[in-house]
Amino acid sequence: MPIYDLKCPDCGHEFDELVSSHGAVADVTCEQCGSRGMELKPSLFASTIAGSGVSFGGGGCGSGGFT
Repeated sequence: MPIYDLKCPDCGHEFDELVSSHGAVADVTCEQCGSRGMELKPSLFASTIAGSGVSFGGGGCGSGGFT
């Protein structure tokens, strides 16, 4: 199961959650206020390090490693 970075649209609480699928994110309940319908935050794993030319998370299997 993937770990998603989530943000509650009601109280702004940010947390990580193991979720069975991308579609199941809507069923996650905020651990602070109990609201549902969490927003996905951009994942650090899929980000590019500025100025380094190194990109993580976008290569897929057999991509040949880092660029």
